[in-house]
Amino acid sequence: MKTIKTKRLCKTLTLLALLPMIMFGCLEEIELNLSIEPIETEEGQTVTMLATASFPAEVASQSLRINGSKQYSFELNEEFYFTPETPGTYMVEVLVIDQRLNFGLASGKFQVIDYENEKPIVEIVSPLSGIYTVSEMIIFIAIGTDPEDGDLPNSAYEWYVNGEKIATGSEFEKDDFASGEYEIEVIVADSEGATDSDIVNITIEELGDPEIIVTFV
Repeated sequence: MKTIKTKRLCKTLTLLALLPMIMFGCLEEIELNLSIEPIETEEGQTVTMLATASFPAEVASQSLRINGSKQYSFELNEEFYFTPETPGTYMVEVLVIDQRLNFGLASGKFQVIDYENEKPIVEIVSPLSGIYTVSEMIIFIAIGTDPEDGDLPNSAYEWYVNGEKIATGSEFEKDDFASGEYEIEVIVADSEGATDSDIVNITIEELGDPEIIVTFV
């Protein structure tokens, strides 16, 4: 701990010692450019920073601070990656000094928003609730979308008949229902595990003998 405090104290004293020289024009300020991408992101996503400049002498000291406290090691003219874990505004400050005591200062900021995953939405478009006959080919189609993922892949769909899983994918066909009543449910899940479902109810009936109508003239 003493070593860390001593380093911070030395850097502070160095800047204080440079202030009179800066004020009287003895030092040259070099234009230092700082780019931050993206400037708005979500927690857990990587932010890329790049400080660029051309110094007349070899760089002697370079520091990058985020929110004024922790100092990070970085290299001038090379990308630096940072992954924020909490939402909020992050202030970035960069100071570079070369061996001739020329210096460059730059600052910027980025915003980390509080990410909340929205659940997907699914709808069964076929079959519709209603009556069907034994051996009739029934086409099952569902459409699922997600605010973050867009159209959901086939692996996101699971189909259930009366609570028993029978298929995956956004569509399939089935013609072997016995007579009876069936609850058809499709469940979808997005990349974060959030789910949605839709249900239709169908009745399967035996195909009766065709009705014969006799007309007497």
